[in-house]
Amino acid sequence: MHQRLERIRSLQSMWRVVVPVFIILWICGAFLAFIFETMLPPGRGTSLIPPIIFKNMGPCLGPNQLRVEKFTVGESQWLCADVETDEPQDLYLRIYENETRKEVYVDKVTFISDSVAYLINPPLLPGRYLVTIRRIRSVVIAIEFEVVEK
Repeated sequence: MHQRLERIRSLQSMWRVVVPVFIILWICGAFLAFIFETMLPPGRGTSLIPPIIFKNMGPCLGPNQLRVEKFTVGESQWLCADVETDEPQDLYLRIYENETRKEVYVDKVTFISDSVAYLINPPLLPGRYLVTIRRIRSVVIAIEFEVVEK
């Protein structure tokens, strides 16, 4: 009976050592897997997000794509671009005041391969603005423009 109790005690003490060692090894393995995942070069696999390319993006006066340097108060305000993508994509168009980076306009827009003209409504007040088009958190394109008094 005494030998049995000794065996049980030795097994219990062995488990008290083995379980924490196993947990520490598992945590180290998870940490190494995370490090290797973040250090591998991007684009090593196939991308699930189709590429999108914006060309000639800037302020324009309407769907006819007449480009301007800046808007004048009272004009309709449009953003125009030539878009290339394999399939339609929902992106977020955000407009910020340039000095304060305060967000003044947000919209979810579906972009397709075509010449795109997007109406900013309500029109922006005089000042400098930064426009970003984002896919989730990453910026696809960013431009600046200005609205001036007449």
